[in-house]
Amino acid sequence: MRPIAPVVHRQLVLFDARRDYGRLRILTVPDPVMPELLESLEAKCLDLGEQRGWTRDLTGAVNRALKVLLATQDTPGRPVDATRVAMIRALALPVRPTMEVLEHAGFLTDDRSPAVTAWVERKTAHLPAQMRSEIAEWADVMQNGSTVTPRRHPRSHRTTRNHLYAALPALDFWATTRRSLREVTRDDVVAVLPAGGTDRSEMLSGLRSIFQVLHGRRRVFTNPTTRMKVGMPEPRTPVSMDVPMLRHLVNDSDPARAACGTLLIFHGLRPLQLRTLSVTDVIDGRLAIEGRKVLLAPQARAALKGYLVYREQKWPDSGNPHLFINQATAGHLTPVTGKWINKVLGTSAQALREDRILDEAHASKGDARRLADLFGLTVNAAQRYTATVDHVSFAEHQRRQGQSTESTDS
Repeated sequence: MRPIAPVVHRQLVLFDARRDYGRLRILTVPDPVMPELLESLEAKCLDLGEQRGWTRDLTGAVNRALKVLLATQDTPGRPVDATRVAMIRALALPVRPTMEVLEHAGFLTDDRSPAVTAWVERKTAHLPAQMRSEIAEWADVMQNGSTVTPRRHPRSHRTTRNHLYAALPALDFWATTRRSLREVTRDDVVAVLPAGGTDRSEMLSGLRSIFQVLHGRRRVFTNPTTRMKVGMPEPRTPVSMDVPMLRHLVNDSDPARAACGTLLIFHGLRPLQLRTLSVTDVIDGRLAIEGRKVLLAPQARAALKGYLVYREQKWPDSGNPHLFINQATAGHLTPVTGKWINKVLGTSAQALREDRILDEAHASKGDARRLADLFGLTVNAAQRYTATVDHVSFAEHQRRQGQSTESTDS
């Protein structure tokens, strides 16, 4: 079927009335004005469903959602707004697959606000109006960058969250006596900063980011954080994990848990590497990671073999190329989340990686170069682990761990 291009005109309405899609549970959905467009989108849905491994029920639900959306358009043939697609939840219809079909066909307009925008609004809702406006402008520059002087590149949503989260205690304190960040002085900043350590470093970094943007946009007269030393966060000493728990992970009956656990325990993968591994990265008992071929430990090889059998049985038609998938990602192309990995493991994936690196640091007697080569660390990062080799309290902890392991074996 020949693809249909979206129309460029728009039918104006007298007023914007919110549609109640829930009423269509008891009413008949009218036929779309452009039935040929519905046929084209249904063909796209069938094609995409075959690629992603969608079930017949899911494909049918998406087709019904497409019919509902096209039948209620103000301008037949125009791309559908993503916020409008989200409203079909009232009919218990799948939102995400419907958006994927519309996007695949070029009939989706993503008018959604980023999640971080709503988060910033919630966190600053109690602040004075002027201060809220200033923080909102800073967040907008952080997300979208700035093409006017001073120019800035967009930052990640995580950076925006971290900076605001660290600065919030100071903003809350100032909000009791100030209406705007223009009124904040250097003495005010000094008064709220912690004495030292990580808390001081993170709070000052967050405040500096806010004031630098606002000063560049001429929303504040001066930057009170100028020439204030941020300092370095306090390094956190890595801690080893209990051996019985590691053994339980390796021998667990859950295929996903055993596979994730063994890759972390024996090979110390980063959580992000674990999430983004593809099925084709496992080749002949080796794991392809960032251009390197890692020979898998026998336990990891067995666990991955069991997981691949389980994956094929549970999601035989899935088109997701990632090694680890779940019910939510099997019909899509996205990786699992870090939260899912930690939930499957029952502990922190990062903690398991650190335990593996720590074990290697002691086995190699503090060889930082070896740690850097094996686990992709910088020299400074490797020194966090090598510094524990001669640590008295850590050596005592290791001795007790060895004794408890011997008593368990006996």
